Amino acid sequence: MRSGSRGTRASRYAIPDEIVVRAFATRLRQDSVALAECAEATFDGSEPSIAAVCTRLETSERVRLGALEVFAAPVLALSGGKLVWTYDDDGVHGPSTGVPAELVEQLRRWAPERIHVLCFGSWKAFVDVLQRHGALEATTHLVLASNALDAPLPKTLRSLAISRPALGSLDALATATPALQSLTFLAQAPGPSELPTNLHLRHLGLWHRLWSHELDRLVAHPVVAGLRTLDLFAIEQARHFPWNTLSKLREALAHLHRIFVPGHGVEPEVRRRFEDWPEVVFVRHDRLETLGFDVATLGFPRAFR
Repeated sequence: MRSGSRGTRASRYAIPDEIVVRAFATRLRQDSVALAECAEATFDGSEPSIAAVCTRLETSERVRLGALEVFAAPVLALSGGKLVWTYDDDGVHGPSTGVPAELVEQLRRWAPERIHVLCFGSWKAFVDVLQRHGALEATTHLVLASNALDAPLPKTLRSLAISRPALGSLDALATATPALQSLTFLAQAPGPSELPTNLHLRHLGLWHRLWSHELDRLVAHPVVAGLRTLDLFAIEQARHFPWNTLSKLREALAHLHRIFVPGHGVEPEVRRRFEDWPEVVFVRHDRLETLGFDVATLGFPRAFR
C-alpha cells in the first residue's frame, strides 16, 4: 500500500493506518463479491478505489493477519496501546456477558489515549470499569446499539452514535458533551424542529428518516451550517428520497465535503443526475462505501455488523 495514500487518510481522519488496513483486509476476506460491486466507490475523490486498495493489501508487507478478524476478540489494542477498541458481547455471541475481562487487562497494561466503545448492553457497566481504572475520560467514541443510556456520557466524548429514544432530551447534550464533534442517530432520527441549535458539530448523521417534506428545513438549520459532512443514510426510505429538493439545495450545501445519501435500490438515472456533484456519495445498505469514514467518525464500521 503506498505511503502517500496512507498518510493522506491518517491525517485527514486522525486514525492510525493499521485500523483502516485491518478493516479492508477483514472485509476483503468476508465479502469479495460485495467489494467488487462497489469497486468504483471511494472514500475521498483523491483516494484509490476499494478494489485498488484491496489488491495492494494482498501484497502488502504490513498485512500479515492470518485468520485474525478485527473484532475476533472483544478488546483490541493498537499503536502500542494508545488506542483501545472494546465491545460487549450482547447480540454478537448470544446473551451479554457484560464488560469483557480483557478490557481490565488492557487498562492495567496501558494508559490508553483513546478508547472506542461499542455497547450492545449496559453502558453503565463500561462506565464502572473505566472509572475504576481512571480511564473514563479517555473514552472518545461511543456507539450505543441498545436503547438504554443508563449512565452519564463522559465530557471528553468526541463521537456519539445512538438511537433517538435512548438519548431523551437533546437540549442538554451540548453541555453534557462539550467536546462532541460527531453525532449520529442510528434509528428514529430527529427532525429539524427537534435538533438543538447549540451543538457545534463537524459531522451529523440522521439515519433512516423520511425527508420528503423536511429536507429544506434541515438544510436551513443552524447546526448544518457548521458541518463538514452530513449523513442521511437510509434503506427502506431510499426510493422516496427527495432528489429534486436535494438538487435545488446544492448552493446551500456547498460548504459540505461529503453528503451521504441513500443508495440502496436507487435507479441508475438518479445517480447520473449527481455525477457532476462529487460531494454526494450514494451509500448502500451495508455501507461498504464508507468503511474508512465510519471507522474514523463513529469508531466502528457498520459493515462489520
